[in-house]
Amino acid sequence: MKKTLFFIALFCVALFSAVFLFLPKNLDPSLKFEFITAIRLPEIFAVVLAGAALSVSGLAFQTVLRNDLADPYVLGISGGSCFGVTLSIIAFGGTGSGIFFRASSSFIFGLVCLFIIIKLSGNS
Repeated sequence: MKKTLFFIALFCVALFSAVFLFLPKNLDPSLKFEFITAIRLPEIFAVVLAGAALSVSGLAFQTVLRNDLADPYVLGISGGSCFGVTLSIIAFGGTGSGIFFRASSSFIFGLVCLFIIIKLSGNS
């Protein structure tokens, strides 16, 4: 219980410092509230959501594969995604509408690597 309260207090201190202490020096005092609500708080919430998504995806890897060391880099999924991006850059070039194909090919090749790993591990 004491650890939980400690981490909640630490989170509140970090949130306070991220929102209020590191404001730009030349910011007009009348714009502080707008700056905090329009820029800082959405960034903080996005970071919290991204961290939660990463932790859930890591838990899913470890649960599905029944391996405590399961990680996208260890399993080769990130390498498969990089290979997909490389192929899309070669096929569609590095500029323009190729960015959609890079993201989608990265996702598809990562999924293909994941399915191969699941089949090889024997967990159907």
